[in-house]
Amino acid sequence: MEGLLYRFRCEGALAHAAPILALDEGLASLVSPFSPWLLRASEPLSEGELIRHLRIGGYVCIDFFHLAEKAWQALRAGDPRRLTRVQAERRRLAAADGKKPFWRIEGREEGRPLVGYIDLLPTLASLRERIES
Repeated sequence: MEGLLYRFRCEGALAHAAPILALDEGLASLVSPFSPWLLRASEPLSEGELIRHLRIGGYVCIDFFHLAEKAWQALRAGDPRRLTRVQAERRRLAAADGKKPFWRIEGREEGRPLVGYIDLLPTLASLRERIES
Protein backbone atom coordinates (compact mmCIF):
# COMPACT_ATOMS: atom_id res chain seq x y z
CA MET A 1 0.00 0.00 0.00
CA GLU A 2 2.83 2.41 0.83
CA GLY A 3 4.38 1.89 -2.63
CA LEU A 4 1.05 2.64 -4.27
CA LEU A 5 0.68 5.84 -2.26
CA TYR A 6 4.23 6.88 -3.22
CA ARG A 7 3.47 6.22 -6.90
CA PHE A 8 0.25 8.25 -6.66
CA ARG A 9 2.17 11.17 -5.14
CA CYS A 10 4.83 11.01 -7.86
CA GLU A 11 2.26 10.77 -10.64
CA GLY A 12 0.44 13.76 -9.18
CA ALA A 13 3.67 15.71 -9.08
CA LEU A 14 4.38 14.78 -12.69
CA ALA A 15 1.03 15.98 -14.00
CA HIS A 16 1.70 19.72 -14.38
CA ALA A 17 -0.23 19.88 -11.13
CA ALA A 18 -1.62 23.34 -11.83
CA PRO A 19 -0.59 26.59 -13.33
CA ILE A 20 0.79 29.18 -10.96
CA LEU A 21 -0.69 32.66 -11.04
CA ALA A 22 2.16 34.70 -9.65
CA LEU A 23 0.87 37.99 -8.36
CA ASP A 24 4.26 38.79 -6.90
CA GLU A 25 7.38 39.01 -9.05
CA GLY A 26 9.39 37.42 -6.24
CA LEU A 27 7.23 34.29 -6.46
CA ALA A 28 7.60 34.24 -10.23
CA SER A 29 11.38 34.28 -9.95
CA LEU A 30 11.26 31.40 -7.45
CA VAL A 31 9.11 29.12 -9.62
CA SER A 32 10.53 30.05 -13.04
CA PRO A 33 13.30 27.39 -12.90
CA PHE A 34 10.52 24.78 -12.74
CA SER A 35 8.41 26.36 -15.47
CA PRO A 36 8.52 25.19 -19.09
CA TRP A 37 6.12 28.00 -20.05
CA LEU A 38 5.56 31.48 -18.68
CA LEU A 39 3.06 34.17 -19.69
CA ARG A 40 4.06 37.76 -19.07
CA ALA A 41 1.17 40.19 -18.76
CA SER A 42 1.14 43.68 -20.20
CA GLU A 43 -0.90 44.99 -17.24
CA PRO A 44 -2.32 43.75 -13.92
CA LEU A 45 -5.58 41.78 -14.03
CA SER A 46 -8.76 43.14 -12.56
CA GLU A 47 -10.18 41.25 -9.60
CA GLY A 48 -12.85 39.66 -11.82
CA GLU A 49 -10.30 38.52 -14.41
CA LEU A 50 -8.05 37.17 -11.69
CA ILE A 51 -10.90 35.08 -10.27
CA ARG A 52 -11.80 33.86 -13.77
CA HIS A 53 -8.23 32.76 -14.47
CA LEU A 54 -7.87 31.05 -11.11
CA ARG A 55 -10.95 28.99 -12.02
CA ILE A 56 -9.60 28.26 -15.51
CA GLY A 57 -6.26 27.22 -14.04
CA GLY A 58 -7.98 24.55 -12.00
CA TYR A 59 -8.87 22.66 -15.18
CA VAL A 60 -5.33 22.53 -16.54
CA CYS A 61 -4.33 19.67 -14.24
CA ILE A 62 -7.17 17.59 -15.71
CA ASP A 63 -5.99 18.29 -19.25
CA PHE A 64 -2.42 17.24 -18.45
CA PHE A 65 -2.98 14.29 -16.15
CA HIS A 66 -2.60 11.78 -18.99
CA LEU A 67 1.08 12.79 -19.21
CA ALA A 68 1.73 11.62 -15.66
CA GLU A 69 1.79 7.90 -16.47
CA LYS A 70 4.20 8.42 -19.36
CA ALA A 71 6.49 10.52 -17.16
CA TRP A 72 6.30 7.99 -14.32
CA GLN A 73 7.24 5.11 -16.65
CA ALA A 74 10.15 7.08 -18.12
CA LEU A 75 11.35 7.99 -14.66
CA ARG A 76 11.17 4.40 -13.45
CA ALA A 77 12.95 3.09 -16.56
CA GLY A 78 15.78 5.55 -16.05
CA ASP A 79 16.70 5.72 -19.75
CA PRO A 80 18.20 9.22 -20.19
CA ARG A 81 17.11 9.45 -23.86
CA ARG A 82 13.55 8.49 -22.98
CA LEU A 83 13.48 11.01 -20.13
CA THR A 84 14.80 13.70 -22.47
CA ARG A 85 12.09 12.91 -25.05
CA VAL A 86 9.30 12.98 -22.43
CA GLN A 87 10.59 16.25 -20.96
CA ALA A 88 10.75 17.83 -24.43
CA GLU A 89 7.19 16.68 -25.19
CA ARG A 90 5.94 18.16 -21.92
CA ARG A 91 7.69 21.50 -22.59
CA ARG A 92 6.21 21.62 -26.09
CA LEU A 93 2.70 20.79 -24.87
CA ALA A 94 2.89 23.29 -22.01
CA ALA A 95 3.94 26.07 -24.41
CA ALA A 96 1.25 25.12 -26.94
CA ASP A 97 -1.50 24.69 -24.35
CA GLY A 98 -0.62 27.60 -22.08
CA LYS A 99 -1.86 30.21 -24.49
CA LYS A 100 -5.25 28.52 -24.97
CA PRO A 101 -6.89 28.76 -21.52
CA PHE A 102 -5.33 32.15 -20.79
CA TRP A 103 -6.07 33.74 -24.17
CA ARG A 104 -7.80 36.72 -22.53
CA ILE A 105 -4.52 37.87 -20.97
CA GLU A 106 -2.55 40.08 -23.32
CA GLY A 107 0.96 38.68 -23.24
CA ARG A 108 4.08 40.79 -23.69
CA GLU A 109 7.71 39.69 -23.85
CA GLU A 110 8.72 42.58 -21.59
CA GLY A 111 5.69 42.28 -19.27
CA ARG A 112 5.75 41.08 -15.72
CA PRO A 113 5.40 37.30 -15.13
CA LEU A 114 1.84 36.31 -14.35
CA VAL A 115 1.10 32.66 -15.22
CA GLY A 116 3.43 29.70 -15.52
CA TYR A 117 3.12 25.94 -15.65
CA ILE A 118 5.15 23.92 -13.18
CA ASP A 119 6.90 20.74 -14.27
CA LEU A 120 8.77 18.73 -11.66
CA LEU A 121 9.89 15.97 -14.03
CA PRO A 122 13.30 17.53 -14.80
CA THR A 123 14.01 17.88 -11.08
CA LEU A 124 12.82 14.35 -10.32
CA ALA A 125 14.85 13.00 -13.25
CA SER A 126 18.00 14.63 -11.90
CA LEU A 127 17.31 13.03 -8.52
CA ARG A 128 16.16 9.73 -10.03
CA GLU A 129 18.59 7.50 -8.14
CA ARG A 130 16.89 8.53 -4.88
CA ILE A 131 13.40 7.54 -6.07
CA GLU A 132 12.33 4.06 -5.07
CA SER A 133 10.19 1.89 -7.28
